[in-house]
Order: sequence, then structure tokens, then C-alpha cells
Amino acid sequence: MANWLSKKTTIPKISIEDKKTKIEITAELPGIDKKNITAKVKRDQVEIKAEQKKEKEIKKKDFYKQERSYSGFYRQVRLPEKVIPSKAKKTYKNGVMKIIVPKAKK
Repeated sequence: MANWLSKKTTIPKISIEDKKTKIEITAELPGIDKKNITAKVKRDQVEIKAEQKKEKEIKKKDFYKQERSYSGFYRQVRLPEKVIPSKAKKTYKNGVMKIIVPKAKK
């Protein structure tokens, strides 16, 4: 059973780029609807949480089938420098979330 679970578990790829005046975070979230993604930027970290629920129901004269599946993940990543969370800009397009946040002054 452990082998089955390992095949179903996915950890999204997250990259962090330390630019001159900002930090850019990119997370690959293919197949996840934007409304099911929560991203919180804190002063020194970013948290990304996503949930995907699917239901499938087939009704025929002599046959009934109902399936439900759920997948989700949570990632918390420390940022290389402190940032200004209130100025974070988030976009989500084609399964990729991008967060750009300015660095805090030292």
C-alpha cells in the first residue's frame, strides 16, 4: 500500500529567484483550479496550499457508479530575505503561480 500512496503523492515544484529589489516565487500547479489555491506571503516565508476535489457519477439502467477523489498539498518555503507581504503580486496562468514581492529595506 505504501507504494500506491507514493505514486499518488505529488509535491509541486517551487522555485525562488532572488532579484536585486524583489523575490520571485514560481510554483507549478497543473490541473488545479485557481479558486482552490491559497498563497500567503509572510515577512520571511511563503505558504502555498491547494486542494482538488473531483466527483464522478454514472447512472444507467442496471448500473450505478460514484467516485470521489481528493488531492491536496501544503508547502511552506523560507525566503532568502525579508519582504513586504502587503505589496505581493500574485498571478496564476496555465498551471503556474507566480508571486513577486519587493524586498524589505535593510
